[in-house]
Amino acid sequence: MKPFNIKKMLSNFIGLSQIKGTEATIQNWREHTSQIMLNVFVLISFVAYPITATTLVLKGEWETLAFSSSAFIAVLIIRFAITKKAYKLRVISFLIVGYILGMSLGVNKTLIGDARIWLLFIVVMTEVLLGNLTSFIVLVIVTLSWCGLGLLFKFGIIDYPLDHLQKLIARDALFAWKNTSTILFATGFILIVSIRAITHNLSKSLNQSHALAKTLRKEIEERKQIECDLRESEQKYRGLFENSPLLIIEIDKYFNILAINSAMAKSLGYDVETIIGSSVSNVLPNDVRESRLKLAEKAITTNQIIHFDDERDGRHFHNIFVPSKENETLQVISQDITKQKQDRQKILNYQEHLNDLVRTRTDDLFREVEERKRIERKAMAAQKLADIGLLATGIAHELNSPLQGIMIDSDYLLMKHNNNTLDAASLKKKLEDTKQNILRCNKIVRSLQNYAHTTPGEFSPHDIDEIIWDTLTLTKHQFGSYDNISIITEIEENMPPLLCNRDRIMQTLINLLINARDAMPEGGQITIQSNYSTEKRQFTLKVTDTGDGIPEDILNHLFTPFLTTKSVGKGTGLGLYIVHGFVQTRGGEIDVQSTRGAGTAITITYPEELPDSLTS
Repeated sequence: MKPFNIKKMLSNFIGLSQIKGTEATIQNWREHTSQIMLNVFVLISFVAYPITATTLVLKGEWETLAFSSSAFIAVLIIRFAITKKAYKLRVISFLIVGYILGMSLGVNKTLIGDARIWLLFIVVMTEVLLGNLTSFIVLVIVTLSWCGLGLLFKFGIIDYPLDHLQKLIARDALFAWKNTSTILFATGFILIVSIRAITHNLSKSLNQSHALAKTLRKEIEERKQIECDLRESEQKYRGLFENSPLLIIEIDKYFNILAINSAMAKSLGYDVETIIGSSVSNVLPNDVRESRLKLAEKAITTNQIIHFDDERDGRHFHNIFVPSKENETLQVISQDITKQKQDRQKILNYQEHLNDLVRTRTDDLFREVEERKRIERKAMAAQKLADIGLLATGIAHELNSPLQGIMIDSDYLLMKHNNNTLDAASLKKKLEDTKQNILRCNKIVRSLQNYAHTTPGEFSPHDIDEIIWDTLTLTKHQFGSYDNISIITEIEENMPPLLCNRDRIMQTLINLLINARDAMPEGGQITIQSNYSTEKRQFTLKVTDTGDGIPEDILNHLFTPFLTTKSVGKGTGLGLYIVHGFVQTRGGEIDVQSTRGAGTAITITYPEELPDSLTS
């Protein structure tokens, strides 16, 4: 079960509550009121006390005099001795003194005196100065004290200080004291509720006033800030307007000048002070007045921004006509763009000069490229002639063997014919031998023709294995004289044809084979490998020797033209340089792996498709 809360009950019964928003204001008002009340009582005491004290002395009422003096001293102590910070102590002390004075009046005057008014005054002051539930507590104490005083008179504990009329009224004293107590409580309750209602309304009004004041302060601060910002913005705008290098003028729809900066006024030949308010038609030069006024009228009537360039006194200007949204004013801004025009023309001149230089350099590069191609063609032809010269002895030897066989067979047949001993079987055999020797010579000559025939720009399908065998036919004698050099071929069967220049592939193989031979003066083994990768769609041609390998300092410059390690007269230094060019032109790659004392492997890969440079 919840505990009984008399404070909550009374608050709900009265329907009032303390308003927190104005507590500080009400408290200040209470302190100020208490100060006034004390000052008034002190003033009254100083005036009334001497008279009262004199009267009491004359009557010989020493007890009353002592009580009055005590009350006077208590008021002085409360006013001057208790500090302002001890507000509640000062108020409670004042209320206690007042309560004692009221009860004293009740004892001396009973029902017909002004004691009840004094006690009600104490209740009212409690509500005014303290509030909360204190006033109700004081009201209950005052009512009970008044009832108790009546009982004391009723049972004779205290004698009536009354005359005959009052004694007659006091015969039914208990009933009279009961009624006056009820009236006292009811009146006090009504006064408390009324004061609390007034306080509530006052607090509500104060709250509203505070809120309104806060809103007004905020609006005033915001307005001040806006005004400050506007002034600052206007100052900035005015500073920019006055000091801007742009020529600016503002006119109304009647073409009157509203504002103009010093730059524009100077360009028109006027001072700013003398031109404000004038018609713009009076200050414009004669040669542009009509056209400018038409443009201004068009901008205002159509509310469109107009841009145009013009030239004045050898200066170039870009002009903008900007109408306001309400079409009431027009701002004209002119910018001197002479420097920009000059810079732009300089840039155009530089560009033209640069284009001429680029065209000249391009023509020079084109001639250099053509000259380089011509030199490369001559170098390739020279290399091929060198290769043919190198192969000539071997080819002559290769041709000499079948030719000797043909001569021997022809001498044999001629001798048999002269002796009439030629028979059909011998004739047939010798003719077949002669035919084989002739075919052998034809094969050698055809291989030489294929190699010697120059087709630099032709790419057609060729069988790799056929090119390898023709190359070996031409170089057979070169290696035949070296009994200690063996050639091994590892050629993949059924490879698709390679789209290539046959002559260049043969020249590549001849160079690689001759270099491999020269790298093995003491003999060794040369391996020729070829294959096709379906996954990578590329052909691979690899020549490996077991020679001494290539020195590292030469390996890094292997494809440099005229680089050779052979003795004078045995190499041009163009072989591998030309090979590298052939491979790159076809879109292939060449890789050289060499180890000193272990040999060299040169691998060439060709893509199945021709590069874009050969197809475009």
